[in-house]
Amino acid sequence: MQCELSPGIGEEHVQKPAKETASETEGNRGHGISQRKGPPRVCKRHPAIQYLRTWKNHREKWSFKKVRQVWLLRNMYSEEKVPEKYFKIMLMYASGLTGAARTKTVQHAEELVANEDTNPDDTVQGTVKVERACRIIQVLG
Repeated sequence: MQCELSPGIGEEHVQKPAKETASETEGNRGHGISQRKGPPRVCKRHPAIQYLRTWKNHREKWSFKKVRQVWLLRNMYSEEKVPEKYFKIMLMYASGLTGAARTKTVQHAEELVANEDTNPDDTVQGTVKVERACRIIQVLG
């Protein structure tokens, strides 16, 4: 029998074996089948998405964070990084942009649309980028 030692005494910490999950105890070992009931878990998104949600739903708790805004402005054209339901919130957020952030956002969106005219991108991602750029121009232009 091994004893569990407290870390910091100078001896290595002996880890306990991991507990079995509910699916493993029900005979589904190794099959990846989950027997979990209830609502599905919300997948983990970038902290900037939570920043947007807080901005929309709990303005009193929201505080401006430049790093979050920059991430959103750089990645808002990607449907993978900013899903459609959050892009709608992003449009509302973008309508409040001022100064250089607003100017640069409009310029970037206009460049995306202009580049599409000269070099059409028929991929789904390319189409989504241009469609989102047009929506940004409508809101900010």
